[in-house]
Amino acid sequence: MRLAGLGAIAALGAMLTMPVFAQTPAIPATPVMPARPAMPAMPTLPAAKPAMPTATTSAPTAATPAAKPGKHVRGTGPVNLNTATAEELDDLKYIGKARAKKIIDGRPWADGHDLVTKKILTEKQFGEDASRIVVK
Repeated sequence: MRLAGLGAIAALGAMLTMPVFAQTPAIPATPVMPARPAMPAMPTLPAAKPAMPTATTSAPTAATPAAKPGKHVRGTGPVNLNTATAEELDDLKYIGKARAKKIIDGRPWADGHDLVTKKILTEKQFGEDASRIVVK
């Protein structure tokens, strides 16, 4: 009796799963890829013209005039906080007219890092120009 009950349960389970297998599509052995449309031919571009040779002279020309006398040119040398003019202080990366005035009004400076403690520059700004800032 017990064997008959197990057989009946197995038969019932097989009958319930048959519709699932009947509705599942068969998987082809090789995947079928949809055909891609052909790409249109690209138009050809005309051949590039050779580049014009450039002059390698360092003398100023009419297109690039030399610095005018009396006009300040940005420098790369050290800037003394205690003796520099506003124009010389403006050479520093983050110093403009307003900050140059604060630096001149705050003289004498004991150390360049005082610009950070007095909140004229941030630590990052001071770090970028620290090699140029001198206090004598």
